Amino acid sequence: MIQIMLNNTVLWILTAINISFVIASLPSNSAHNDIRIIFDWRDKGVISPATNQGQIGNALAICKREEVESMNAIQTHKLVELSTNQVVDCCNNMIPNFNCIQKLGGLCSSNDYGKQKGFCPSVNCTLYGHISGTRMIPRGDEEEMMKAITKVPLLAYINAGLPSFQEYSSGVYSSPDCTGQQLDHVVQIVGYGIEGKNNEFWIIKNSWGEEWGQKGYMYMQRGHNMCGIANVVFYPFQ
Repeated sequence: MIQIMLNNTVLWILTAINISFVIASLPSNSAHNDIRIIFDWRDKGVISPATNQGQIGNALAICKREEVESMNAIQTHKLVELSTNQVVDCCNNMIPNFNCIQKLGGLCSSNDYGKQKGFCPSVNCTLYGHISGTRMIPRGDEEEMMKAITKVPLLAYINAGLPSFQEYSSGVYSSPDCTGQQLDHVVQIVGYGIEGKNNEFWIIKNSWGEEWGQKGYMYMQRGHNMCGIANVVFYPFQ
């Protein structure tokens, strides 16, 4: 059982161990020039620029929008910026799945939807990113994450509460204090790489603006469930 705290809401999520199920289941920094990127969805033109959650303050809504956005771009070979505001208005819950967006039939573009409405309106727009369901990675299974990320970027709950995380600027992040007991943030995982001979890492996209980290991104140590990155991981499928 894992505690998740987002927007002052605490969720307890039971996660399956060693069970696969479906819910219906940078460029290198000059100081770290031994970093090699092995797989990166950004190179394929399906990742939108890093944003700052700012007044929205809802990292999960942003990441769900980014996931649907990337899935749609992979399928159509065209990246359309979709509406985070629509996710906030219509799917403002902390549940780790895409069921609500699936019921909506997809998302409007950001331009078509416009500002937040404070309620879920009927829309007259082109809907992008038709979803068939949600797939969840078995808890702690970074090998399964490696397989899944070649199909679509991943959404992961993490522990982002440490000052060392919040002040990250370069290199591969690792801290023995960054455990997965309390997950308080959500990020998109867009690829992976290796530093030197064996310091493997995930490439994560944050929602704290391009001024944070490496233009909005972090390299996080892979293979050790750093910050609980493998505890709650899921993605949409068509």
